[in-house]
Formats: sequence, C-alpha cells, structure tokens
Amino acid sequence: MTILSNLFLIAFCLLMHGAYSQDEIEFVPLDRFTVNELPSEDELRDLNRHSIDWTGIVKNGNLFFLDRYDVEFYGDTLPFPVEELADHVKCRIGGGNYHILRNENDWYIGTNRGEWGGTLFKLSSNFKKCSEICHANVNQLFTFEDKVYMVEGLSHLGLSGGTIVELKDDQTLDTLLTLDETPRYLLFNTRDEGYLLTDSKLYAINTKMDTTCLFHNVEFPYLYPSNLILYEDTLYVAMRGGILTFCTRTKEVKWLTRKE
Repeated sequence: MTILSNLFLIAFCLLMHGAYSQDEIEFVPLDRFTVNELPSEDELRDLNRHSIDWTGIVKNGNLFFLDRYDVEFYGDTLPFPVEELADHVKCRIGGGNYHILRNENDWYIGTNRGEWGGTLFKLSSNFKKCSEICHANVNQLFTFEDKVYMVEGLSHLGLSGGTIVELKDDQTLDTLLTLDETPRYLLFNTRDEGYLLTDSKLYAINTKMDTTCLFHNVEFPYLYPSNLILYEDTLYVAMRGGILTFCTRTKEVKWLTRKE
C-alpha cells in the first residue's frame, strides 16, 4: 500500500473517531417546543442560515428531537468499529452520510455525498467482502414486511428527483416509484397506510405506491427536511430551524420552534 493510501486511511480513522467522540447528545422533548405561525418567505430565508438541523426520534415511547443530524440515528457513522473493515472497504465507503441496514448476515451501506454522488454497497458479516450494487444518493434504507427499501435522490442547482426502490435478494433493483423531486423519508404503518416526505411535499402512500398529496410548500426545500415521525395521530417533519406538524385526523398544520 502506498504512503498516500496510508495517510488517507489514517485521516479517515481520525474522522470516524471524531464522530464517536462528539459532545453528549441532548434529547429535547416535545414539551420544550412552542407553536408558531408558519414561517413567511423572509423568515424562511433567515431559517436557511439557522445553525440547528433537527432530527426526530422516538425513545422509550416518547418523542424527542436532536439538535443536529445525529451520528447514531441519522446515519453519519458505522455501527461497528471502523478498524474491523478491510482497508479497501474503508476507502470505498469513506466520506458523506451513511445509511446502514443489517439484513440477515450482511450489511447494506448507502452513501450520500451530495453533488459528488453516492453508492449502495453490500458488506459481508466478516467485513471483508464488499460488493457494489448501484450508484445512488441514498437517503434512507429500511425494511417492511421482509422487504428491503431504498429511498434515493438528489437536489442540486435547481435539479431534483429520485426513486423508491426495492432491493431483491439477488441484489437486483425494482424501481417502485419515480418522483420529480427528491424523496427524503418513507414510513409504512400498514400496507395501506404510509407517509412519504419529499423536499416540499408530504404524501399519503401505500405499498402499491399510490400517493395523495397532503401538504405542499415550495419554500421548504430551503430548510432541508431530514426525517419523518408518526407519533400518535400527528406527523412530525424535522428540518432546519423548526418542526412542521401535520395532524392526520384534522389535517391541521403547525410550526414548532424550541422555547427560549
């Protein structure tokens, strides 16, 4: 291995160590947020420069928000020691955001480097064999009823788009839905009840990929929606500077910000 390659691997390991050694995570409960009017166009521009990117999570049955793209729950690091990966695997998955899914004895690892692209890999349980499945800006990997789903897409310089894909056991891909804007997060409650978050829209969706738009705001891509949580009868969309809520029962939309 060349000196340059060794230096790259050392730098990568230091970067990963830094991700693990971040300050203690603060879980901000829902009652620490207050209801506000939906942000105006000028307020949206200000929020675009906000320092906090919220991420939602349900922990021990309660809803919390993290004031960053958290390394454990959003997927910016690996759930096993990087030292266990073979050297060539480290090079292939370094950089960007990771989205990781354990599937029986293997791992799916999706990377997203924004305009620099991304890749979906399959990694063996002994961390030695890594196969490339496809090039994609991976935003989410999850399972539902024994099927593996990938949400992928990119928004950059006015261009936007993406797909929802089922990953087959033989590593072939079945494209289920193609969108003209970037899908960010998909969750299924049942086969007939699911919700899809894109840059500017919130959809009702089912496993047949039938969609109905529930909410649309053309300005919200400026706030980089990160994830979607269904808690009781309300959908919570975490994004930069605040939380959008949508009541599935009344269709009421609210905007939450952290109390001073």
